[in-house]
Amino acid sequence: MGNKKATKVKVGKEEKGPSKYQMLSYRIMGKYASRHVKPALERSLNQAHIKMLSEEYVSYVMMSSILVGVFGIILDIVFLSLFSMLGFSIPIFLIPIVIILPIMLAYLIYALMMGSPASKAKDRGRNIDKKLPFAMNFISAMASADITLDSIFKALSREKVYDEVAKEAGWITRDVEVLGKDIITSLREASDRSPSIMFQDFLQGVITTVSSGGRLKPYFVLKSEQYMEQHKMNVKKFNDFVGLMAESFVTVVVVMPLLLIVMLSVMGLMTSGGGGSTDIILYIIAFVMIPMAQFGFIFIIKIMSPEVG
Repeated sequence: MGNKKATKVKVGKEEKGPSKYQMLSYRIMGKYASRHVKPALERSLNQAHIKMLSEEYVSYVMMSSILVGVFGIILDIVFLSLFSMLGFSIPIFLIPIVIILPIMLAYLIYALMMGSPASKAKDRGRNIDKKLPFAMNFISAMASADITLDSIFKALSREKVYDEVAKEAGWITRDVEVLGKDIITSLREASDRSPSIMFQDFLQGVITTVSSGGRLKPYFVLKSEQYMEQHKMNVKKFNDFVGLMAESFVTVVVVMPLLLIVMLSVMGLMTSGGGGSTDIILYIIAFVMIPMAQFGFIFIIKIMSPEVG
């Protein structure tokens, strides 16, 4: 295990391996990290195209969590020293918080980093699903010219407009040309590591068609039509969703804040001595709640919007 190193892989212009810090983390924490590796993590790393061994990634996460915890302890010491130098006594209820905070911060970093590969894999899967209907048009056109299957995926890998689909095709090309695998084995492995159910289904269909001696051109044309129809349905659903979100936006971001502002203003005028707290609430509504609600609607629409071309 001690001499185990991650292999750097080049797909197109993409070449990323473990950094010096990550390799140092593996040398220090590798033996302990190997006991905490789960099969799901290795699958997520492959699907997210994070070019690290699972042991290396767990070592990197553990080392980062420890460093964050140590940094939190140093901040605690500085905080307590400043209080002591200024002659302030620390409230009793703050002592447990000060002690537990570095541990909580380290655990939070650990949880976020361990969940990061799965989150990136899901993002890649959504991107593949958005681009695949348009990539199928390209594949169908290439198949119509009687180009071989491995050449189709090689050509697709060069079309950066298809983003993650092109990267998946690049990995298939790498397996064939660099690792010397046959196209069926490469497609099967690509299907296993893909985060997109739609792309997995497509590759499994290609494998079945080739293995049974069928013609790929009719299959590609059929899949192209199927995915485009599905894409049109997704666009229609999204348009209905945007209409619902528009109504909700008017209610939540426009009408409700206006009503709150009017009500609080009237209450502030009628209540003596309560103007200060009312002003603070109005500021919070105007400068915090309304912008956050607007960004929330923008974020939801962005992540749910289908590819349009």
